[in-house]
Amino acid sequence: MRNINKVPQRIGIFVFLFIVCAFGFASNNIIKTPLVMNVRAGNTRAAALALPFVPGGAGTALKTARAAGAATDLVAGAGEMVEGVKKGDVAQVALGALRMAGGAGQASSMAKAARGTTKSAADAGQAASSRRAAQGGAEEAASVRASAEAEVPEGIVYKRSNPESGEVYIGQTKSAERYRARQGEHDRSLGAQHEYEIVGRAEPGTDLDVLEETSIRESGGIEKRGGNLQNKRHQMSEQRYKEAGGTTPLPYEE
Repeated sequence: MRNINKVPQRIGIFVFLFIVCAFGFASNNIIKTPLVMNVRAGNTRAAALALPFVPGGAGTALKTARAAGAATDLVAGAGEMVEGVKKGDVAQVALGALRMAGGAGQASSMAKAARGTTKSAADAGQAASSRRAAQGGAEEAASVRASAEAEVPEGIVYKRSNPESGEVYIGQTKSAERYRARQGEHDRSLGAQHEYEIVGRAEPGTDLDVLEETSIRESGGIEKRGGNLQNKRHQMSEQRYKEAGGTTPLPYEE
């Protein structure tokens, strides 16, 4: 299919040059074309660069195809055309035209290949840039998560519920690791499978005690004093709770 596509190009060149030579460059429009002017002047290189039917002349193609010999065919073909014109030899002019056409076809193919290579390199660069951007985004997200986790208080106040008896207990641990261990300890010591829920978090110490005491009060208080919880005692006394900033009143009737 590629060879068939090149036939009109080569025939067009041959016919163009044949008409020029046969009529002695009689047409002013033809005479003024860059190819004819350079052939008549004997400038073979300039004639090659002005080769018709090759978009933009052969300049770009020549630069791309020097190592492959396409440039040699173009310039040599132009030389044969010049000699044919000088001698009035139409056959030599035609052979020169065909040789130039062959060189132009090879040069054009190589120019297209070079443009394809450049585009592939550009696409690869864009893909690499996208990968770097995605990696940077993932690293930034990981950093944000790490910062958020670092800001979360370690202490945990939790609620333990027995789904069969309905009994509820409020407790605290000083870390997430201790919270997980405490669940197993509760289940083994009481011989039941409980449900667990994190009520809130606070820094271990007074803040964590205030949070647990508040949760005990808000949950109805301890069973020993008429409340709902299985806790044996309050986490803080009334005085200490208020001094630490606690505001939730006791749920019992005096």
